[in-house]
Amino acid sequence: MSRIPTRIRLTLAFGLAMALVFGALGPFLYFRLRDSLDEQLNAGLRAHAQAVATLVRRGGNLETGSSLVEADESFAQVLTSSGTVRDASLGSLQSRPLLSAEERDRSRSGTLFLDRDRVREVDEDDPFRLLATPIEGAIVVTGASLEDRDEALASLLTQLLLGFPIALVLSGLAGYTLATAALRPVVKRLEAGLARERRFVLRRGKPIERPLRRPLRESLQFLNARASASRPLL
Repeated sequence: MSRIPTRIRLTLAFGLAMALVFGALGPFLYFRLRDSLDEQLNAGLRAHAQAVATLVRRGGNLETGSSLVEADESFAQVLTSSGTVRDASLGSLQSRPLLSAEERDRSRSGTLFLDRDRVREVDEDDPFRLLATPIEGAIVVTGASLEDRDEALASLLTQLLLGFPIALVLSGLAGYTLATAALRPVVKRLEAGLARERRFVLRRGKPIERPLRRPLRESLQFLNARASASRPLL
């Protein structure tokens, strides 16, 4: 690890930090959008249920009040207290109640939300969300397709999966650029310091080298003279 250049190590650290940020941001955006779409869907189901309940109290029926719901997106069914179908916005919903006995018992105590993979009487493929709420002597059931919500979530997930690598590469390039810019003054200072040290060594080396050579020559000459003086004359 110590052999890896500092610039690369800073870039890797920056990329790891951005990966953690993106890894946390992706799920946050996904679940935040899902919650927002669920709130809108639930609000629409409550509004439909209130409109159907008002129509039932006035003695109307869902066929004449079918403008309250769109057949492609939502539907409604009114059940008696015994669980039989009293009225429905679609002819296919007249024969079978959408709620089981256990679900009817739960809905009598308050509003109940139920998710279904499909409602065969409406659509064989699309998932739906049901809302069941009690009124006087009956239970109002409204339903809406989850197809638009699921498509929006799938689209967001695709964009996150495609955008995450691109954003990570771009953040890595940005981190490398920032590391280079941040290290440039440090490198310049280090180079200047090395240059000053090199000049200092060169300056200190010259005056030391010359005095050493001169005493050495003088010492050799002195020793040679002594040796010559001590030789016996023949």
